[in-house]
Amino acid sequence: MAKRGMGRGLDALLGDDKSEHTLRIIPLLKIVPNPYQPRKFFDTESIARLSESIKAHGVLQPIVVREKGQFYELVSGERRIRACEMIGIVEIPAVVRDIADDQMAILALVENLQRENLSAIDEARAYLELQDKFAMTHEDISNAVGKSRSYVTNTIRLLQLPDEVIKHIENNDISPAHGRVLLSLKNIDQILLFAKKIVDEGISVKDAEELKLKIFPNNGNIDSPTKKLKGIKRSLKSEKEVTQDEELRFAEIEISKKLKTPVHISFSGNVGRFVIEFYSKEELNNLVEKIFSIYGLEE
Repeated sequence: MAKRGMGRGLDALLGDDKSEHTLRIIPLLKIVPNPYQPRKFFDTESIARLSESIKAHGVLQPIVVREKGQFYELVSGERRIRACEMIGIVEIPAVVRDIADDQMAILALVENLQRENLSAIDEARAYLELQDKFAMTHEDISNAVGKSRSYVTNTIRLLQLPDEVIKHIENNDISPAHGRVLLSLKNIDQILLFAKKIVDEGISVKDAEELKLKIFPNNGNIDSPTKKLKGIKRSLKSEKEVTQDEELRFAEIEISKKLKTPVHISFSGNVGRFVIEFYSKEELNNLVEKIFSIYGLEE
């Protein structure tokens, strides 16, 4: 599949030719759900806030649908529909478009990414559907949704985790970054054991990475991880008092955005540590090229 210039969002996907748009007022009862909707959970409080806005100002932006027999299949705008239902509105302005299945799947994903944070697992499942159902490469997907290829790849990799760990990420017990730490372990039993420790003790991503190296120094090839787990205290601060002020945290965020991969900076006394995460040799090569480009180190 050819690369798509969809990273700009919904307008780029729908096209700029306004003459193709057909605006109608459609009864909600005639609208059926988007079969490619990646979001499985909608925040009730957020929908309630949107419903109050609609009550005061009306629906400012039409939803997008495509014709499906005597009904209309929702392409984007599920939050607006739910908000209207919440306050008893029975019809809604809609733009009717002729949209292919792959465009529909991508648009639903892009809308969720732009409008409101989508859970990492729902996002991963949506990327995997684009890959498997529409034969899109990770590069195609990255162009479509405006994310880096490595971000797409690493997000999909979260689905390789055991179901119990995936559920922890869905419930926000642990972060996707914790999931990437766990993915570096090859033994499922060790992944489950370490995940439980992270959840029970509230271990940060940085400390989890360091703790993993102590417990699994050979990437899981040890005899008794349980014994080592019990012998290591919850906090690593007793071994090294690492302070990280607001300036360092800001630097972490900005550099992570620039490199499109997690970055960790720690500083104690006159000694500092700068860690850049990567998950394949290809990603390492890309990072090296990017760093050389940023700092003008090319030959």
